[in-house]
Amino acid sequence: MTREEERDERLGAALRGLDVPEHGPDFAANLRARLEQEEPAADADADSAPGAARPRRRRAAVADAPRRRVRIPRLALGGGLATALAVLVAAFLLLTPNDGGRAPGGLGAAPVTAAELGARVGDALARIETLQAVLVVTERPSPDLPLRTTRYRLLRTDAGDERLMQIGGGFDRAYDAFRGVEREAADASNGDQATVTSGLAPGPPDRPLGDLRAQQQLGGVARALRAAGAAPVREVTDGGRPAWRIAVRAEQDVHALAGDTGDRLELTIDQGTGLPLRIRETYRGRLVAERRLQRLRIDAPLPERQFDPSLSGPATELDGGFAQATLQQASARFGYAPLAPGWLPQGFRRAETAIAATTPSPTGAEGLNPPTRDAVSTAYRRGLDTLVVSTRKVDGMKWSDPVALPEGFLVRPQRACFRTGALAGSCGELMVDPRATPHVWAIAGGLVVTVAGDLTQGELERVAGSLAPIG
Repeated sequence: MTREEERDERLGAALRGLDVPEHGPDFAANLRARLEQEEPAADADADSAPGAARPRRRRAAVADAPRRRVRIPRLALGGGLATALAVLVAAFLLLTPNDGGRAPGGLGAAPVTAAELGARVGDALARIETLQAVLVVTERPSPDLPLRTTRYRLLRTDAGDERLMQIGGGFDRAYDAFRGVEREAADASNGDQATVTSGLAPGPPDRPLGDLRAQQQLGGVARALRAAGAAPVREVTDGGRPAWRIAVRAEQDVHALAGDTGDRLELTIDQGTGLPLRIRETYRGRLVAERRLQRLRIDAPLPERQFDPSLSGPATELDGGFAQATLQQASARFGYAPLAPGWLPQGFRRAETAIAATTPSPTGAEGLNPPTRDAVSTAYRRGLDTLVVSTRKVDGMKWSDPVALPEGFLVRPQRACFRTGALAGSCGELMVDPRATPHVWAIAGGLVVTVAGDLTQGELERVAGSLAPIG
């Protein structure tokens, strides 16, 4: 047991021994509001039109800024010493250095269903500005090899930047969302190669929403919980941290051998931060894979240099075909007006737009869609959540779902028909599944249109129904 876990155990035992009256239903929310009285005011245009661009975060400036002094609420002694102590301890837990100085807040009373817990996890991810953690992955490198555990250092920001570094060496990948550049370095154990890929799209269908291992651990959990609906939640302890756990059914890859993919996912969610601590995938009770988050630090400063892996020797340079642009520039170049949502879930703001006349990577299951032409891809971000709206020309060719799962996962999409916006009168497909990136796609006005991100079914449909040509 680590020193932090021993501290938490001692503190928990002391708390349980107190004779403390029950808190009111709004205690946690009121406490957090009072703790954050000195938070800087939001930008004046924070809730402006959904298409408004969000300025890029200057991480270096954040790193050099002095630590914010938190004002603890003044306590009335008439409330009793036990109550005052409980409030101070609660403030201590909310500000524990193990969570980087400012956690996004506890999740309140125990959720009754998986869907309720999924909504709270999504809300927690939406409020995070930076995340640092150790990601522990246990999996088979190939079906004929035994399980192997690898530890990574994971960095994520609400600007879309990500870095995944294998602890002990072997692999290091960093993605700069603002520039659309990915740098990857591997040592001799992984081929001793370095690559720099520029011209990347901000997300699906032209690029995944981050490294698959990290994405499954974060956004994938929220969608799995939402899909589980009314499944019950139970309270547990994981690594000394109070948590909730739930088991959900998982779709298997019919093209894989039995046991290579799981039929059940067991999800463990930290009660204090709302982050998924553990995903355990099993097949008939036998472990197939496991991913764990450890040493969480939330909203701690992340300087720019943290996202610059050192490349030994010359690197192979690749081009994903996209270039940064504005929606107006895309319209002028491609001769059609790109689509932008008139409605977005609260907190989302436009981050970056990238355009491509052609791309080297095809889309769809097994990459069988026609070549992409005149594509416009725009990311909207909220905390660690990303929503991507893309359009590309149909050119009279036959298209299938651009964001589809590999063919081995027999997940059936739902039919989605639209009465409003640019998609009015057309029907497409809606996919919300634990293994898939939630998305809607349709063909309308000579364009293949996709809306993809970790949203609920209702949110995806509403965003798609609000799409309209810019300008």
